[in-house]
Amino acid sequence: MGTWICTVPLLLIWGQILRQDVNFRRIGVLELILLGVGCFWTGWMQETLAATLLRTGMNVLYLSVLFLVLRLYFCIRERGWKPIVDRLLGKGDLYFALAITPLFAPDRFIWIFPYTLVFTIACFAWNRPKSHRTLPLAGGQSLALAIYVLLDGLI
Repeated sequence: MGTWICTVPLLLIWGQILRQDVNFRRIGVLELILLGVGCFWTGWMQETLAATLLRTGMNVLYLSVLFLVLRLYFCIRERGWKPIVDRLLGKGDLYFALAITPLFAPDRFIWIFPYTLVFTIACFAWNRPKSHRTLPLAGGQSLALAIYVLLDGLI
């Protein structure tokens, strides 16, 4: 994953995103900007700028395909074209997913991203408050990524 000087700020930002998303169902713009910059910086410290830009582009392409599949699923399910952002998927969740793209090589990102989604559903689906219809997706993914990065650094 990289050196601890890169990892500790990311862990702090992920902790703040987890707290905000679970408690308020909102993520601050500052946290998302810091996360994007921190992930890009960490990715750049691991490889060259060109390699970081390439893997960021490939991961964004992967997320685009996932979003298109999700979009098609909801078009079929709801029999029409209805907006899914802010109704079924929050803007903060999308920005979070885009912010973490420079952090991982595409072969890792392809399996890390779905596993963090499953982790979030497993953690929060049964324990979510009745007042919220949504899951804290970015917060759960922050927790899963923090655990992954810590374990990856220790192994």
